[in-house]
Amino acid sequence: MILALHQTVYEEWNLIFISLFLGAFLVAVYDIFRILRILIKHKNIFVHIQDFFFWTFATIFIYYIYYQYYYGQIRAFFLVFMLLGAFLYANTLSRFLLFFVNTLKNRLKKVRKKGKMKRNQKVSK
Repeated sequence: MILALHQTVYEEWNLIFISLFLGAFLVAVYDIFRILRILIKHKNIFVHIQDFFFWTFATIFIYYIYYQYYYGQIRAFFLVFMLLGAFLYANTLSRFLLFFVNTLKNRLKKVRKKGKMKRNQKVSK
């Protein structure tokens, strides 16, 4: 009886960590799209298409995890911890990552602009 209880508690903690990781993972995957949007300008239609594919992937992936670990049962704590993992990642690592990418892009723009100005000055002399 006690051994079975320990196994159940272990499984529940394991599922909590899986849920946290899944939420963070999905935001990290979405960050890839956000980084691409920062580096390469996209028209609105392409943003919508990317979002459609992301949410399709996310839905299938969440359903797969639900099916594998919860045998298809809907559990509120799975959703709560998945949202918590997404929130924690989005407000910590994601912010730093996007800030770094934006800073790098802006510095590269400045270097390109200075290079063009120097080239134009040489040509005009």
